[in-house]
Order: sequence, then C-alpha cells, then structure tokens
Amino acid sequence: MSLRAVFPATAWLLTRLVSKPARRIYICILAVVLIPAVMLRIEAIVFQFRVLKLTSALSALRIGVTSKSEAVSRIQGLRVVGGASKDYHCPADECFAVAIPNSRLSDWIFVPTFNDEHRTINSVMRWWGFRIWDVSASVDFTSGTVSDLGYRLTVSKDRSDYPGAVMVNVWSRADVTEKFFSWDVDESPNYIVYPGKWADDQRGIYFTRDTPAGLLGHAFDVRLRCLWSLAGCRTVRQLLPQAEPDRLAIERAAIVRLTGHNQCPLSILPRRARDAVDILLVEVKTVGAATAETEIGCRIATIRLLRVLKGKSQQPPAKIAVAPEIQMGEVSAHNSAFDLLKPSQRLLLFAGYQPFPVDRAYIAAPCEAMDGTDAAVQTIETALGPRQ
Repeated sequence: MSLRAVFPATAWLLTRLVSKPARRIYICILAVVLIPAVMLRIEAIVFQFRVLKLTSALSALRIGVTSKSEAVSRIQGLRVVGGASKDYHCPADECFAVAIPNSRLSDWIFVPTFNDEHRTINSVMRWWGFRIWDVSASVDFTSGTVSDLGYRLTVSKDRSDYPGAVMVNVWSRADVTEKFFSWDVDESPNYIVYPGKWADDQRGIYFTRDTPAGLLGHAFDVRLRCLWSLAGCRTVRQLLPQAEPDRLAIERAAIVRLTGHNQCPLSILPRRARDAVDILLVEVKTVGAATAETEIGCRIATIRLLRVLKGKSQQPPAKIAVAPEIQMGEVSAHNSAFDLLKPSQRLLLFAGYQPFPVDRAYIAAPCEAMDGTDAAVQTIETALGPRQ
C-alpha cells in the first residue's frame, strides 16, 4: 500500500515541500542569508588586510630616526591633523593621523540595533556577520623625524557581555611618570603591558624608543581571524595574543627580584633617573618608632639633604616613615629600605608623580628609598647626563 493511500495529508505536504515553487523559496532564503554573510566576511578580511598593513608599517618606524617623508610614504592615507577645536593642541611640530572606519553596511543596519534593548537581534546579526570595527593611528613629527606613534583598535563583541567591545591601545611614551614607582615597570621600563578596567576586553601597551625589537613586534602583532569567524571576537587576547604572556613574564621576573637577596639592584636606576620627578641624596640623622596610629610598625627617621640629583626640591621632607613590608599584587615581601635606617646612613629617595611633601614622606613602594652608595649615585648621574 502506498504512502499516499495510508497518509494522504503527509504525502500532500511532502509534495508541496519539494515542489518547484518551494525550491525557489528555499533558494531565495538561502541567498538572502548566505550572500550578505559572505559579503560581510569578505569586508572583514579586507579590513584585516588593511589593519595588518597599517600595523606593519607603524612597527617599522623608529622614534628619532625615521623621517617624515619616509613615514608618509610607508603609511597610506596618513594626513596632517588640523585643529578640530580651540582645545586641540598638537604636542609636536606636526601631527598626522589615519583611520580605517567601520563597514558602511554595519553602520546602516547593525549600529542602530547595537544596544541592550535588542540583544537577541544583536546576537543573530553578529552570527550573520555584522560587526563593528574601527582602527585609528597617529604619528607625530619633531624636527622632521618621528617623535611619537601609536594606534587604537576596537572590535565589537556580544552586546550582552559588557562593555560590548574588545579594545587595544598601543602608544609610545618618552617616560613613565607615576605617583608611585611600580615594581613591574622597574623590571621592564621600556615595554609596559597593562590591562584595562575589563581585563578580558581591554589591553594597552606603552613602549619607548629603547624597546627591544622582539617585544616591540609583539605590540604590533595584531590577529583578526576572529573578526570573520562565526563566533566573532570574544576576548582581547585573540587580537593581541602575545601581550598577556609578556605581562605575566615581566611580573614573575619582578617578583623573583623583589623577594630575592638583591631587591633594588643598580640596573633599575636608569629608569628611575628617567622617570622620577625628584631624586634626593639624604643622610639619616635619627631613627625612632612610629607614634601615629596609621604608621604603627613603621620606622621613622629624621633626615638632612646632601644633594638634589634631580628636581628642584631644595628641602627634603623633615621625616620619612618606612613600612616593613611592600606589596606586589597579592605577594608581599620585606622592605629592604626598612633595614637601612641607621644614623649616618646615606639614602636615595625617589619621588614619582609629584615632589616630596615637606613634612613627612611615607616609603612603602618597592625601592622608593635605596642605599645611597657612590656606585648608585654615579649610575644616576650617568643616566641623567650633563646638567644644563
């Protein structure tokens, strides 16, 4: 007995499902889904190619060496930046920039839905291939050569996963001025990897003209295969995969040093000479115990100024309070400066972001106070160079 005789309704439905009009509908639906998906991914691949070309050209520039003409010829689309407002100020002789904007199709269709009210639509469109991307780069010139450079890359992710984008910021810096001298920056003063507020979504890198070539290459080694995958980009490690291993390696090396027998070697002093606001050579006069409740456990010393190695401070703090322990994230170690507080002991004091207070300085950061040996003083003077 035939299927049509036993299940006539089912047979009729199957006939209609495989009919020529039905097949045309299937082809149309498939075309509506596949053609935009393919086109969007081709757009993503083209964007990837343009970004890699840009970052490769940027990585070849050398601060203080590459000429303006060479840089402009290397980077297509690099144009001088005019003052967009009265508040804009170019920090160099000339500032140039280039940008690769978002897909127009995504601007028209996807951007209006990219908010918390359309999460389901947003997820479907991301799977389809709609993404938001943007990259911008700048190169500054002083005396006809490159003085600063960097780029910023942003790629959308699932809007339900706040902040809804993964971001990379890579910029050059002449120095790294901080309120306190970071223990990890001491370990790698020319290449600094820092997580943003959202560690899985943001990554930043600062580099200087003295960054080793291998590490500098990591800062410009952008990967964008996730941009045209079905899942899209989910974490910043997909975009800049070598940055986080670099950060962890620097952190481990710094912890080994700070928990070892030579907590503050002379090798960290050139960085201190470069970045400190004030560097003072002082002598310990008297040592006593803390009396203030907030400084219990510290040693208090009165000091007198011997020399100002850097800065304009002609008067050191009257006293310093030195904590017995220093913190490196979740790891703590004994503060080597705690044991240096003896009458007639010479100390080097380093102020980072701002000068020392005139009354009392609290020494709790690693190597904020160091043994003021002749070798240490000479190392700082050599790093600073001749005084003007």
